[in-house]
Amino acid sequence: MKLLIIFPSEIRSGAEEYALTIGKAGINQGWEVNAAFPQTEKTISLIKDFQEIGVTYHPLDIAPVDGKRLKLFREHIPHCYRTFSLLEKVKPDVVHLTVPWPFWCFDTLVTCAVLNIPTVVVFQLFPGYYHYSKLRLKAYQWAYNRKQKWIAISNNNRHFISESFKIPQEELSVIYNGAKPSSEFLNYSPEDTVNLRHQVGQEIGICPNDIILLTVGRLHSQKGYQDLVEVISPIIQEFSHAKFVWVGEGDK
Repeated sequence: MKLLIIFPSEIRSGAEEYALTIGKAGINQGWEVNAAFPQTEKTISLIKDFQEIGVTYHPLDIAPVDGKRLKLFREHIPHCYRTFSLLEKVKPDVVHLTVPWPFWCFDTLVTCAVLNIPTVVVFQLFPGYYHYSKLRLKAYQWAYNRKQKWIAISNNNRHFISESFKIPQEELSVIYNGAKPSSEFLNYSPEDTVNLRHQVGQEIGICPNDIILLTVGRLHSQKGYQDLVEVISPIIQEFSHAKFVWVGEGDK
């Protein structure tokens, strides 16, 4: 079997790590795996990691598009053509399309439908209800019925996808994103865990009796950090020993 993984990201973040995990799983199953996404300064390390596990990389210069206006000749036709050329070159049995934002990947999704290639579409971030024009909505619904399986990463995610695309919730599958624990921690005893917690606490200035509220993720406004900021004060007033710990990288 030949798998083609496609995503439009110009950075390396959670959705891209998810695609890498799918690539590893395909290789482990004996599949021939290809990956296509933009080559930028921030995806160079991702390209290297794909190639190191045996995945063939293909540059796909389709930058994210907001999709709010139908820019037929300037964006959609060139993007469809690039996707078509890639699909004709690779000839995959299955396409795995990662959609990091609601309006992205429209051209690739539709092109896969035109060629009637079995396609798994995973909506990694769908934070609310989105309005699509009648024409675009019909195109999405038509593509959905052309050997496509749409995946949500949470029940809340599935609700918004269903409402936005007018597709019954029960037809959308939910597969949560997971994180594989490091093998070095799997055999830790309860005592080892307590000692490690104490060691980390000392490094970042947390006392043993403190209540730790941990957030792990890219430091970006889309992750909802502003909502956390607004609840810090009332939580501290109620729980004086609470400490907020944020782990991640970013500009915010």
